[in-house]
Amino acid sequence: MFESCLNQILLVFGRLPVYVIDNDETKWGKHFLGIECRSPEFITTMKNPSVVIMVKRYSHIVEQLLHLGIKPQSIYTLFFDRAYDVISQIKSVDISFSENVAYEKSASTNRLKGKYALITGASRGIGFTIAKTLAFYGVNIIAIARAKQHCEKLIEVCSSYPVDIQPYGVDLMDSQALKVFLEEEVADVEIDILVNSAGVAPKGLSNIWNQQQADYLSAYQVNTIAPVLLSSHIIPNMMKRGFGRVINISSNIRHRPAEMAYACSKAALDKYVFDMAHELQNSGVLMSCFDPGWVRTDMGGEAAPNGLDSIMPGALMPLLLDDYVQGQWFSAEDYVGMTLDDACKYAFKRCRKAGRA
Repeated sequence: MFESCLNQILLVFGRLPVYVIDNDETKWGKHFLGIECRSPEFITTMKNPSVVIMVKRYSHIVEQLLHLGIKPQSIYTLFFDRAYDVISQIKSVDISFSENVAYEKSASTNRLKGKYALITGASRGIGFTIAKTLAFYGVNIIAIARAKQHCEKLIEVCSSYPVDIQPYGVDLMDSQALKVFLEEEVADVEIDILVNSAGVAPKGLSNIWNQQQADYLSAYQVNTIAPVLLSSHIIPNMMKRGFGRVINISSNIRHRPAEMAYACSKAALDKYVFDMAHELQNSGVLMSCFDPGWVRTDMGGEAAPNGLDSIMPGALMPLLLDDYVQGQWFSAEDYVGMTLDDACKYAFKRCRKAGRA
């Protein structure tokens, strides 16, 4: 990340940093892009240093720097875009944003019990992980897969939970079949949560000169059109009841080369969420995007650095919080390793920092 951000920092500050500071003592004395790494204590030997923090979770580092005597006005934090290595802003630190900010709402999952969630792609991967986790917390699941029998594993895993698991086989490539399913199979179900998780990523598109129309059509149909159709059918009833949560599994893959069809389809989905934000204001229905990161699934492949467990507890944040802006972007990597309660506190404070809560 340091290498990818360095040029951006150079453009803002007009020069390269003199030193790299890291808490990892194995890095001290080494050089990164020609810049020497030193210990945090080394900063105290410098005259009026300015420090740029290059991590997302920075509050504990701010406290460390303040303890070392660094002036608040000399500490800067990076605010990242949806991609971890794309800087959107560099600001002086706000020391009022600290770990002592109270999270006044309960992180209890009791609020989810008894609700119905429709989850696409629920038979495997990310959709399966979200479905079984919600079932554990008492959420009834309408599980959508290409074939009904593909949901057998989910039914087995959730068999000990006192919830209703309804499996359906629906081909999301077929908009008419999806419409029939919504109008005939689940018309009478009060769906409180919609998770658009199903996705396809056409293979063999590394050659930009060899893009195939069929690959674009399949990617857009499953990754964009199906979520829009589902949302358009389900959200009006959510609005009538004054409550609903719609989570769209998205990706920051557009910042990486290749995989154009998949990346474009996710960008189109993001645009839909952006436009829907205005329509859903003050409706009780919140729509968000969730980036699970590069995860080892059938689609993500074995080379992916993250296991499926890494998407929790981040995937629950859009369901447990009320005070976030329409179209909020949640990233799994921001909450990895946290307890559910700590994750809620952190998410709440991030929203507060942005003036969203």
